[in-house]
This record gives sequence, C-alpha cells and structure tokens, in this order.
Amino acid sequence: MLNVDQIGKALEALDQQDLYRVMRQGVLQDITDKIEFVCTEYRTASAGAKWGIRLAVSRRATVVLLGFVHRRATLAVQERSTTALEQGLIALHLSNIIDIDFRDAFHPVGCLLAAGRECGADASERAIEVLPDLSPRLASMFNQTAPLIIIRDAGGNVAFQRPGTSKQNR
Repeated sequence: MLNVDQIGKALEALDQQDLYRVMRQGVLQDITDKIEFVCTEYRTASAGAKWGIRLAVSRRATVVLLGFVHRRATLAVQERSTTALEQGLIALHLSNIIDIDFRDAFHPVGCLLAAGRECGADASERAIEVLPDLSPRLASMFNQTAPLIIIRDAGGNVAFQRPGTSKQNR
C-alpha cells in the first residue's frame, strides 16, 4: 500500500537541502534513504499515484534527485549493480528534468548509459522495463545520447568524462 504521508515528508526533505552542498559534496545518506524509499514506492504505485508523485517533485528536489542519479550511476559501476542502475533510472524519471530543460538531462543519461554498459545491461531497455510510464522524450534521449567514458583513479574512485575531453566530471 502506498504511504502518501511518508512520500510527502521525503519530498519535503529534498526541498530543504542546501543545493550548493549537494552539488559539491553529493547527497547525504539520510536523504539517499528517503529517495530510495520514494523510488521503491513509485515503482509499485498505480498510474494515478505515480502521476501524483511526479507532480509533487519541486525544482529544488529535481537538483537533489539529479545528484542521486549521479551517485547511483557511480555505485552501479563500482558494484556492477543493476539495482543501483534501476534506482538511478527511476530518480531521473521522477526529477522531471526532461520537462524543465532537456539539456540538463544529457549528463545524467550519459552516466546511466555508461553504468548500464559496465553492468552488462542496456540502460535504455532497463528504463522501458522498469518505467512503463517513461516519457517518450526521455526514452528518445536514451537512444540519442552517447555513453560517457568511465575513468577510475588509483583509489578506485569513479568519474564520468565526455568523449573527447580531458576534464573529469564528478
């Protein structure tokens, strides 16, 4: 059964995050847990409830969700985890970034495509399987975006880089 109150509280917590800190240091573990909860609830919700959840995501929450997407892509690469990949796909869909400014979706989509390739899964196919309500615009973006290059440093940390650039994007 869908827990609307907890979903609302989780989305409120995303709105209260310091966006500068999220962009510089990533998403805190307690917020990560809340996003994982929302993703799990979203996956099992009815079509009407899914629509309601997506409407409740603010623009501030979108920024936090995109930080979570990057972290899930990194985790998918490090652990070869299709679960992390699927959570990243759901969070990207929940972020509504494709409806706000599709140009901001290129990097997260490229990260997820690279993570999917590393996990042995096709991220665009997984997105369609996991998200039957996937936006056609986002689905086409998965087919039109090149995966980013995965770079590992000596400590095993993962970074994503656009092909043909020398600067790492973390």
